[in-house]
Amino acid sequence: MKKIFCILLLSSMPVFAQKVVLDEMSATVWGQQQLIKGHIEGLIVNNATLFLNGKSQNVSVAPDSFTFSAQLKIGEGLNAVYVTADSMGKTALSDTLKLTLGYKLRPEMYAYAEVQGRTVTLKSEVIENPDSAQLTYTWNADPLNPASVALASETGNSTTFSMPQDIAKGEYYFNLTVAASDGDTVKARTYVTVDTSGIKPFNIKTDHAEWIDKAVIYEIYPYTFTESNQFKNITAKIPELVSLGITAIWLQPVYSTHGGGMGYDVTDYFSLRSDLGSEADLRELIRTAKENKIKVMFDFVANHTSIYHPYAQQSVKYKEKSHYWNYYQRKKSPSGTPYSMHENTADGLFWNYFWKELPNLNFDNPEVQRWILEAVKYWLVKYDLDGYRLDAIWGVTARKPEFTKELRLALKRIKPDCLLLGEDKASWPEAFDERFDAAFDWTASESWVSQWVWQTSYSQTSNPTIFNTNFTNGRTAPFRNSLTNNGKGYAPNAKILRFIENNDTYHFLTHHTLDQTKMAAALEFSLNGIPMLYNGQEAGITGHAYDDYPTYTPGVPIKSTDKKGLFPYYQKLIDFRKTVPALYSNNYEEETVSPNKNVFAFRRWESSQNVFTVLNMDSNPVSAQLTIPVEKLGLDSAKTYYMTDIISGKVISGKLSELAALKLDMNGYSASVMLLADTAMVVSGVDVAQNTVPESFAMAQNYPNPFNPSTSIRYSIDKSGPVSLKVYDILGKEVEVLEEGYKNAGNYTAVFNASKYASGIYLCRLQSSGRALTMKMLLLK
Repeated sequence: MKKIFCILLLSSMPVFAQKVVLDEMSATVWGQQQLIKGHIEGLIVNNATLFLNGKSQNVSVAPDSFTFSAQLKIGEGLNAVYVTADSMGKTALSDTLKLTLGYKLRPEMYAYAEVQGRTVTLKSEVIENPDSAQLTYTWNADPLNPASVALASETGNSTTFSMPQDIAKGEYYFNLTVAASDGDTVKARTYVTVDTSGIKPFNIKTDHAEWIDKAVIYEIYPYTFTESNQFKNITAKIPELVSLGITAIWLQPVYSTHGGGMGYDVTDYFSLRSDLGSEADLRELIRTAKENKIKVMFDFVANHTSIYHPYAQQSVKYKEKSHYWNYYQRKKSPSGTPYSMHENTADGLFWNYFWKELPNLNFDNPEVQRWILEAVKYWLVKYDLDGYRLDAIWGVTARKPEFTKELRLALKRIKPDCLLLGEDKASWPEAFDERFDAAFDWTASESWVSQWVWQTSYSQTSNPTIFNTNFTNGRTAPFRNSLTNNGKGYAPNAKILRFIENNDTYHFLTHHTLDQTKMAAALEFSLNGIPMLYNGQEAGITGHAYDDYPTYTPGVPIKSTDKKGLFPYYQKLIDFRKTVPALYSNNYEEETVSPNKNVFAFRRWESSQNVFTVLNMDSNPVSAQLTIPVEKLGLDSAKTYYMTDIISGKVISGKLSELAALKLDMNGYSASVMLLADTAMVVSGVDVAQNTVPESFAMAQNYPNPFNPSTSIRYSIDKSGPVSLKVYDILGKEVEVLEEGYKNAGNYTAVFNASKYASGIYLCRLQSSGRALTMKMLLLK
């Protein structure tokens, strides 16, 4: 009986293989803090030993479940983790978990300015110093500032200087370079603005650089810009974009992608796609654009990745065991979350907006936040980008509102003058609440996320807008609603991206007549905000942006593709906008006009400069009467003024009392954009002349002259070659380089902005092919 009892007892004991199991897979991770979990099989232990890069630490083991967990702080690069457990002479060893930190550990700095009177103090703040390194500070004033500034000291975590009362107006940038004791060097930047009111420090949460107010953006779809060698062929078109008047280009995604095309299905945020050209080609594109004073913006996709991103694919295969399982949204957002009605799931694993191949990221995960921040900072620094268009950022703000504020801070600390263009509703104040510099001209409707304000209904096969839809009571009322956010207005700091087509719409001319197109274009360029052209718009291309047909042919000029005369038309609109400060101010007011069923008028102004825009949205001609608000203009009632229509070239003159009720004979679907001034504006025959090679080397007198603060300088080059256009003061000191580089024969316009210079006579000198012309200009402030 004794033997039998012993045998039964031994047989009842469970037998396990001795092993230690880690519950996670090796991964590239985006945070130093890592929670390691696991369990032990076949051993009865209370403690285990965890090794991180060879260093050990004790880990408690739960007595009932034999599970364990440990919070670790990993270092830069590859980190090796394994766990051992010992019991009664028996040892079990886990596999090695390899965690690679995805970013370099370095300090992050914030430079800012404080102003008291004429004294400026530059200060710094350490945002992050992960290795607690000793830091050495060096300050310098940007050599391209409007005037030189002497810092009291160039070292230390702060420095002070004074700015003279008569110092040139404009933005003054200051750079902070911080060297860490471990060898890393990081930079930060800030600026102050000098104007008639004094000195204003840059507010990182709300301010934007001056160039953004004057920007004319050109959106480029690289994949279809030409059939092949896209980067090289975009580079070749830069001189034509300069001629058009473009000041910034926005490149749709250039990162690694699964499906190609527009590239919004990113598979690697840190590498370039290979189907558009080489990295050297992209660098040359950016260099050429900047050399021609064109800013360069990338399109960044923060809301989602491709389902084929390695992180998504690993989480599909290994579920919760994958480190990336919590990188993606796994459940519907709480009730009340904006846009949550558009969240969908096809498999119960991933959630998305509209496309199951584009799963939403989980911004509640700090690692996802760090991953995205490191990616946007990477490209900003690598190519010295001038900004981002942030794709579907409305979804990120909806699910994690504070993250998009942090995104702004992270980028503006590096480059405060970069443009953050959020693909979000300008009609929602949240877009401008310490987030974006500009947002899209979309309605406030949550049910239709990307409804352009001029669209009347949704259609996949047409483009119904206010301009081609018939209304029983006319177009004026719905037009006004669209322009004013249904009477609710916009946030005081709202800057609206104005467009009539983009990468998600039909080309406007596809469903509108040429007259309607020109009318809408005149509206776009005379409204407040930032005007944008989509590639092909300036040549009258038709079809949908999703069509994968090449927009241009290498070696064939854009003007040759343009069969509608739109290139010179846009050229004229852009030139006028860049010359007239009233058009890049924020001032807007509707004016009285009759008949008003299909006719609408508004005024834009800056100081004493006024521009009136009148639209006839009827297909029939109309005799309209515009009421000029004479009492609001602050002009001399005894003087003769001239109302110059830059569209038709017509000029109407008279005393203010004679212009108060202005008669206008307008064609169907037409616009009048009129400058009120004490001299008549000479409207160049751009529509004709810009399409022909000039017969002579010439420079026209600047307009306006006298001027304040900007003036246009038109010139003609009859031979291709190096061109130099510079401005000098009366003593012969060079003050501004307007053009410097190779140009094809043609007609050009340059704009001289003298806001930072004193009143006086300036000399403009044009040189090309051994010839030179000089012209006097008078700046009166």
